[in-house]
Amino acid sequence: MEESSKVATDGGQSAGPQTTRVVKRYSNRKLYDTVESRYVTLPQIAEYVRQGEDVRIIDNTTKEDLTRMTLAQILYEEERKQSRLPWGP
Repeated sequence: MEESSKVATDGGQSAGPQTTRVVKRYSNRKLYDTVESRYVTLPQIAEYVRQGEDVRIIDNTTKEDLTRMTLAQILYEEERKQSRLPWGP
């Protein structure tokens, strides 16, 4: 049975049901957006989150939820990028 690309969540804040964007992570570390049927990058996932979308990253083989680990990786890389910026005007 194939998993749906959008999963209804019970947020209770909007009039209609909110959906979750499911991104599959393959063993070669590629990320596949099942909603748009294309490969995406970590910065693109970060942008989905900034836009207020619910995103769920799952391992394609084990079906393990990798959302927290992936979001932590995004935060780490963004923090590292910020620390490289020069100080001052």
